[in-house]
Amino acid sequence: MSYYFYVKVIEAKEVAIRSAIFSNEPFVVLKKNGKDISKKSTASHTGREWWDQMFRFRIKSIGVEYVIIEVRDKAFSLIGSDWVGELCFPVKDFKDGLVHQRWYRLGPGTYKRHKRKPRGALHLAFQLVTSKIGHPFSTLSVEQPQSYDDWIQHGEKPVLRSESSDAQVEADRKKKKKSKSKSHHHKHDKHEKHDKHEHENQEESDASKHTEPVVGKLIDLHFTPEVKPKAANQDAAVAPAPTFAGNPFWQA
Repeated sequence: MSYYFYVKVIEAKEVAIRSAIFSNEPFVVLKKNGKDISKKSTASHTGREWWDQMFRFRIKSIGVEYVIIEVRDKAFSLIGSDWVGELCFPVKDFKDGLVHQRWYRLGPGTYKRHKRKPRGALHLAFQLVTSKIGHPFSTLSVEQPQSYDDWIQHGEKPVLRSESSDAQVEADRKKKKKSKSKSHHHKHDKHEKHDKHEHENQEESDASKHTEPVVGKLIDLHFTPEVKPKAANQDAAVAPAPTFAGNPFWQA
């Protein structure tokens, strides 16, 4: 069974040495199995490390074949070009058939030793399929898209989409927990205020029930009954009614 290995060279960073005398002309060379030059592309904009070009290789044996991507620059070379750095990718690393897109730091030569120290990084994408497809890289990549600065901040390591999703889920969980805790405290404070208000009302009610009794004036029981005047025909022997002082009860 034949496979097709798609390679997309998106951009590069720090591969060109800025000079006021020479104009930078970085380009990439792609080789299959390290033999003959299979694909070659020059930068479409001089001085810009941007390609955004796709290449396709026919693969017969996934386990043994590989692709080398080499970056070179014509800036300081009158004849030929100067080696900048290169990368080697075994095809078997992409046998899952998914899209892989990330940054890679350029390394030393695979088969040939170079006096120059490699510099810069490449932003690449890969996909291995079993047949020709009209629109490769049409699905989301396994890795989360990163700018060059983001890649540097993450220690030159890619961030998988699953890890990004897990991180987002964890952030949402913490946010939800914080919101729930805040709502709980709000309800607790509300209940405390309600209980305090009820307690104050109860104290006011109890205070109204325990008011001081009304103390009235003592009734003076020392009185003198009214004595009626004698009638003209009344017997003189009848004695007047006695006067009681200090005792409200009549005695016979």
